[in-house]
Amino acid sequence: MEGRPVTTVTAIDAQHPVFASVVDLGNENKATLGFLPQQAIEEMAKAGQLLVALGDDDRLLGYLLYGLNRRESLVRIVHLCVATP
Repeated sequence: MEGRPVTTVTAIDAQHPVFASVVDLGNENKATLGFLPQQAIEEMAKAGQLLVALGDDDRLLGYLLYGLNRRESLVRIVHLCVATP
């Protein structure tokens, strides 16, 4: 649709330029999300378990941190956070 902003969802690691924004957004919302140390976020990102939604200007729109239990075929949402427009 013409005029609609483009959103890209992609997995990132801790070296991605938007990673610091993910940590900041999580810290800004820790009262709701619960505290998660940056090292834990880095480890999940390294495992490919951090997805981000980016606007067409590469601005962080939100992120999803998730864990996998392959033995039991389960996915666990750790953090799901959306930035304020």
